[in-house]
Amino acid sequence: GIISVVILAEGYDIGVINGAILHIKRELALSSFEVALMVSVTPLFVMTGAPVGGWVADYAGRRAGLAMATFFLFFGPILMAASPNFAFLVLGRSITGVGVGCGMVVTSTYISEVAPAKMKNKLVGFMEVGLDIGVLLGFFCNWALLGVPHDWRIMIALGSVLTIVLVIGLLFGLVPESPRWLFLHQNCNEGSAILANFADKGEATEVAQ
Repeated sequence: GIISVVILAEGYDIGVINGAILHIKRELALSSFEVALMVSVTPLFVMTGAPVGGWVADYAGRRAGLAMATFFLFFGPILMAASPNFAFLVLGRSITGVGVGCGMVVTSTYISEVAPAKMKNKLVGFMEVGLDIGVLLGFFCNWALLGVPHDWRIMIALGSVLTIVLVIGLLFGLVPESPRWLFLHQNCNEGSAILANFADKGEATEVAQ
C-alpha cells in the first residue's frame, strides 16, 4: 500500500506538467524551444534514473533504492515550484526524471519480491493502474487550482506531498527490506522473518529454501 505512493507520485508528475506548461511559459517568458526542452528533459533523465536505481537497489538494498527515488521525487517538484528562471526549472525537471526512472524499476522489483505468489500479477499490474490514477490526479489539480495565485507552482509542489507518506514509512520501519535481497546477501534469518509477514508458512519455507 505505502509503495503505491511512489507510483502515484510518478503519475502525478507526468500529468500535472501538461496543465502547468502554459502558465510556466507565460510567467517565465519562455520560448517554444525552452518549453520543448523543459518537457523533454524529464524522459531523458528517466532513462538515467532507471539503471542507477537498479544498481543502488542491487548494491545497497531495495529500501535504499526506494529512499533514493523518494528523495528525487520530493525535491524535484519543490525545486520546480520555486524556480525563478528556466535553468532551475530544467534542473528540477531533471531531478524528477531521475526519481521517476528509479521509482519505476525499484517499485516493480520490490513488489514482485515481497508479494505472495498468488498476488504478484495483480499487484505488478496495479502499477500501471496506479500510474494512470496519478496522471488523472495531476489533471484534476490542474483544473482545481486554475486561476489561483501562483497556480502552476502549487500544482507542481503538491507532487512532493505524496512522497511524504513513503518517507514516514521508511523512517518508521513500515517498509521492510526485500526478503529476496536479504537471502542473496546471506541474511537468511531476517529474510525469513520478513517473508513470513507477507506469505503463508508453506510458501515462506519454500522460498527460503
